Amino acid sequence: MSEFPLDPTLSKMIISASQQFYCMNEILTIVSLISVPNVFMRPRENMVEADQAKRKFVHQDGDHLTLLNAYNAFCLKDFNADWCWENFLNFRALNQAKNVRN
Repeated sequence: MSEFPLDPTLSKMIISASQQFYCMNEILTIVSLISVPNVFMRPRENMVEADQAKRKFVHQDGDHLTLLNAYNAFCLKDFNADWCWENFLNFRALNQAKNVRN
């Protein structure tokens, strides 16, 4: 774990994902999303709309899978900045996560 340039808990997630759970792609994405600023925007003047937009991505099993849903939707929409704006997602943070992920 000391070989990874990450927090030890994130390193442990990556090791466990590859050796135990076989979900490396998903964990790498989640770790990259945790490593960047928050991808969900909630401006004061549009709090209700932002909350409604976030509900599209919510996963019943928690915040990490909610982040994964948002990232996967971002990928499906071809990394479109306008789509991010419409869904109250931080394009720069998602793009940064994509770069960290790759």
